[in-house]
Amino acid sequence: MPKFPASALAAYRLPHSKQAFLLREGNEGAVCFSTKPFDKNEKALQFSGSKELFDPSKDALQKHLDRHAEAVNSAQKPSTQEEHLSRCSKAITLLQSGEMNKVVLSRVSHFSKSNPKADALFQALCESYPTAFVYFLIHPEHGVWCGATPEVLLTVSNGQFETMSLAGTINTRTPRAWTEKEYQEQAFVTDYILAKVKNLKPKELQVDPREEQLAGHLKHLKTRIQFSGSLPTQTILESLHPTPAVGGTPLDKALQCIEQLESHDRRLYTGYIGVRDNDQNAQYFVNLRCMEWTGAGYDLFAGGGITASSKPEDEWEETNAKLQVLQGVLEKL
Repeated sequence: MPKFPASALAAYRLPHSKQAFLLREGNEGAVCFSTKPFDKNEKALQFSGSKELFDPSKDALQKHLDRHAEAVNSAQKPSTQEEHLSRCSKAITLLQSGEMNKVVLSRVSHFSKSNPKADALFQALCESYPTAFVYFLIHPEHGVWCGATPEVLLTVSNGQFETMSLAGTINTRTPRAWTEKEYQEQAFVTDYILAKVKNLKPKELQVDPREEQLAGHLKHLKTRIQFSGSLPTQTILESLHPTPAVGGTPLDKALQCIEQLESHDRRLYTGYIGVRDNDQNAQYFVNLRCMEWTGAGYDLFAGGGITASSKPEDEWEETNAKLQVLQGVLEKL
């Protein structure tokens, strides 16, 4: 079994911010870093501490990693193209029979070149993706993860809440028009999240017009949903997670399909991750565009929403485009 630190350490940078921070577990402070795996039955974990400005020249992440963590072989088996196409075809057959409206299938790709320094990798992700939540996490139970995710799960500020429906993907390097498949895929997510929010009996519910969101070389369809209420933040998080953007609809059937077809453990991929300064100020994100350190490289995760009109080859290309978000940064270091 891998050996990881007795205490957690994280570097993070919020979207559109010019400042990155280092958070050490155990130091006095009110900042709380939270993680939740994709599996809804697994518990959310969090640690608190005081934050300091991140300084890449101090190599704080790498020193923590070198001091406490042992290299391990990858526990995830990368999916071949043939395997992923076969899984997509099986899912499409189920969708065309009316079993589901949408299911999200993912795959793993292993990057085994020499490991870049942790602090340099985090800094490079911050520079490459200024609108994403960027993090590097070293955790006693989760291991070592980093990523740059564009999707907000929940923002909390003075009793006001905001979530979003983000789905559909276009690679801007090969631009094209949105298709009905992507509009439908995003609508499934929006309808589901709206139903969940309405069940919470919110005040002042507002649904913004659908828009596009750019995330590196990828473009997505987004609908912002804002509301107010007096429910605890954790209750809202547990109600929203996992969304159809990472599972599918109906969610229960989609999760069963994922369990049957995917051969890997998603772990923190498509879970949620975030930071809370206090009960009135927090930001949580769906953990997309992420990877897990194995000691011999990184396991990269990517997936895509499949509907009855999907084509397996297109789904393979979509995952390739999403994997390039992180692999492109790794290749330059």
